[in-house]
Amino acid sequence: CFAQPDPADKWCTLNSGSYSYLKLNSQGTSGTFTWVTNIDHATPGLYPNSEGIDRVENILVFVSKWDKTLFELDLDQGTFERTSTVSGSFNLQPDQLKIISGDPNNMIYFCEDGGKHCDVHGRNSETGDYYTIIRGDGYNSETTGLAFSPDNQYMLLSFQF
Repeated sequence: CFAQPDPADKWCTLNSGSYSYLKLNSQGTSGTFTWVTNIDHATPGLYPNSEGIDRVENILVFVSKWDKTLFELDLDQGTFERTSTVSGSFNLQPDQLKIISGDPNNMIYFCEDGGKHCDVHGRNSETGDYYTIIRGDGYNSETTGLAFSPDNQYMLLSFQF
């Protein structure tokens, strides 16, 4: 149905396929995971208020706003790591995130939500160090819409009012 000439008729593609739900097999900071077809067998309580998902190669990343944690799932190995996103001025809720494929600095970029002065932060995936990239002082709003230009020379974002 995606080939339908009327754009309104293309929504039927969302009604096809199947659903899989994440089941973490550990409550710790690392472990294994599986994809299950029954939502009752999933473990959403271990990653509440999930947002911000991205994937580069075999690594899928997302955040839990409630727990202020970052999840990194190795899709090939079936393993995960969970780390805190609280670091320095990055003390509110992680939100949208973005990874640039091939970035020599191995950065994960985060928007922030949950209060005044929401910033954009980066985390070096190899060292775990966090950096404040853009400060949101004076905006009293969350940062959102994080994107990069095709040549990765420009960061684009908005402040949600």
